[in-house]
Amino acid sequence: MSTDAIVWLAPVLLVVVTLGQWIFLRSRYLDGLAKQRARHAQQLQLAGQHIEQAKRQIAQLQRDLSATKSQLARHLTRETMAAGRRAPPAAVSQTPREEAAPTRPGQPFDGFADTLPSLQYPHDPKLLTTYPTNR
Repeated sequence: MSTDAIVWLAPVLLVVVTLGQWIFLRSRYLDGLAKQRARHAQQLQLAGQHIEQAKRQIAQLQRDLSATKSQLARHLTRETMAAGRRAPPAAVSQTPREEAAPTRPGQPFDGFADTLPSLQYPHDPKLLTTYPTNR
């Protein structure tokens, strides 16, 4: 073989081998991607089934809870009627407002609000230099 044929044949052979390798690796990549997509679709379907099952269970639990509440209300009504009293409108008795806990736990004992100026937010610029704030 002449050197001219080898010089022309080597690049052609290199292109053919590179193209074959690219086709082979691309097909393996696409097969792996298809398998991964199939697994993902299966997991999505399984998750959807779990969600539907959970919704059915929640609906059943809500039905059971409402049935139990209505049975309890009927039972309480029967007991109060049997005792000769009228049934209260609510099963839980309400506490008067005077006995209720205070809404703010930090209220002063005498009921008056603190009216002293706060050193945390001074309005006088002199106080800013005299009293450093915690920032």
